Amino acid sequence: MNRRSRITNSTLYLSEAIQAQEETNPLHELHSKKLIRYDFGASFSNYCKLKAVPYGWLPSIPRTLEMKIAPQAWLRLAVLLGLNIKFVLCMVRNESILVYCQGLGYTRLVCRLQPVMELLSSAVLAVMTCLHQEQDKSVKWLMTYNFPVFSCLFVLEGLMSLSLDPLNSRFSAVFFNIKLGCLIAFSVCAGTAQTTFQEYLEERPCHTYVPFRSAIAEYICVASLLVFSATQLGDLRGLRIVVPSLADDQAASCSAAYSPAFLALQSTTLSLKKAVALSSS
Repeated sequence: MNRRSRITNSTLYLSEAIQAQEETNPLHELHSKKLIRYDFGASFSNYCKLKAVPYGWLPSIPRTLEMKIAPQAWLRLAVLLGLNIKFVLCMVRNESILVYCQGLGYTRLVCRLQPVMELLSSAVLAVMTCLHQEQDKSVKWLMTYNFPVFSCLFVLEGLMSLSLDPLNSRFSAVFFNIKLGCLIAFSVCAGTAQTTFQEYLEERPCHTYVPFRSAIAEYICVASLLVFSATQLGDLRGLRIVVPSLADDQAASCSAAYSPAFLALQSTTLSLKKAVALSSS
């Protein structure tokens, strides 16, 4: 069995599949798809079971997502939901800037381009959580470029968001500094995280642990991404969205003197009431 495990890589024997149905069998976790990839053959003397975890190493997030089904599925759901929510919130925030500021030139370009960058970065992140190097061999090359492309899109979208913050009527220096700190931390640690993941794709180890420094870099990248996304919700504090029912209530882009029709009607009604009150007195 040990000799075959050094030679074969994906051979599956029917006897092993039958024996693995027992919960006490060492291959039960593999055949029940709790681990979605394993190296060095389907054997009882599996490399992952024999090699001890190096002292001081921590679990790697990309490796865990690659080899474990449950965290991969939950992250896919979170990314897909966040893709829609962040895109809509980004459009609402930029539209409010265009309405209340004379959005011309650079401001107008950034307000229109930032939602697109937000959508692209979220889409690339969704692809990162869906690809598997053993099951998606035809597009395996995408796994090499996914993280660098996402990093560039995320940093570029973050810089656009920072450039629009001073134009926001709800500008907060605290949120601005938090966003800037998240972008700096992500930019510094992204290189280490990419190197670690590239080594994983080339060496294909069947354990999820990496050196302490590499793991901390990955954790900082993920934390920076989550905190930056959370601070984007602060850009919408105090914002009221009015859903118009008439075509006259639709505002043209960059119209600073815009007021909905029902507000104009309300002011006219108030002036008539004042005139009637003055004439009666």
